[in-house]
Amino acid sequence: AFIDTAASVSILGERAEANVATIQKPNVSLNTPSQVPIFTSSTLELKLNRLPEKARQAFRVGRVPHNLVAVATLVAAGCSVHFYHWGFDIEYNGETIYKGWRDPKTKLFQMSLTDDGTPNIVPEPDDVDFERTDGMIMSAMEWSINSIYECQNKEQLIKYYHASLGSHPKSTLSNAASAGYLQGCPGLSHQAINKFIMVEDATEMGHMRKSPAGARSTTKKRGKSKEFILEQQEASAEAMATPVQEPDNKKTRLVFMTAKLADDFIASDQTGAYPRTSTRGCKYICVFYIFDANCIKGIPIKSRHSSELLKAYQTIYKWCERRGFKPSLHRMDNETSQEVKEFIADQQTDLQYVSPGRHCAPAEKAVPHRVLVQAHPTN
Repeated sequence: AFIDTAASVSILGERAEANVATIQKPNVSLNTPSQVPIFTSSTLELKLNRLPEKARQAFRVGRVPHNLVAVATLVAAGCSVHFYHWGFDIEYNGETIYKGWRDPKTKLFQMSLTDDGTPNIVPEPDDVDFERTDGMIMSAMEWSINSIYECQNKEQLIKYYHASLGSHPKSTLSNAASAGYLQGCPGLSHQAINKFIMVEDATEMGHMRKSPAGARSTTKKRGKSKEFILEQQEASAEAMATPVQEPDNKKTRLVFMTAKLADDFIASDQTGAYPRTSTRGCKYICVFYIFDANCIKGIPIKSRHSSELLKAYQTIYKWCERRGFKPSLHRMDNETSQEVKEFIADQQTDLQYVSPGRHCAPAEKAVPHRVLVQAHPTN
């Protein structure tokens, strides 16, 4: 049923579950916004035993499209109704007796008409499942794109979708459409993407790679002397020659080499500062790439201070442990802090740095794929 602040009495349709009231009141006429009156047929009692008796009173109305629970009836019986962005709760004598939810499509407040004996009609969501840094909430939400921009033909519509989604490469967008991830965008199929999306400037600019500075020397090569060349040739011949075994020479050292499979591997990289700060005060993103699960996870941070970095690493390690993954090797660049090093050591995880001046390749490649969702300035 919907919670209605404009209704004077609670009304239920023909199929709504309710008890027939012992004392039947005379049928009354109810005014509607269309100025066509409707009439009640019987007096009912809601199956919400925690409500006071006066608040449970309702009326049966035939052919009503929606069941309505009147806030005026609840307040008149001594209840308090508090509305929030996620839903509402009903209090009586200082105790929360019922909670309702807010429909994500209609934005209206609803509640159940049956009582399961618990204080909450709708169980409270788990903080872990609905944490803003947890990607599992994405599977429970429905997304769509709405705009007042008018497209005159399908080509303009597809290109508008392409720009709104961050100008991804054609292959990435086509694979997402084939997998069913773009159902909230009507008409955005992989056939339309392959037909109308060409090489866009925004796509090329978003996938540029800057060549590392200082990779090649700019000084002129000087000629080598003959003595140096002869010495180099002699050293090379001596190195290639098979050494002669000395008599009565015993082995003093044994050297072994083996290859180890890098399982439970995780990589991380930090983005630069974004031009605008988000509403939560975040200006950077710490991107993690979990190799075994092929998962990209981004944690927004307010600054590159050691405390913020440490908080991001603690969050991602807890997120992995809740899903049964324990990193054994962590690869990153040398832009880190002593607190992060100590935390990774406490987790009994091996730490590996890339060469100075080079970024962490696995995490760096994951940055463009995660930035669109996680680093939008309004998030």
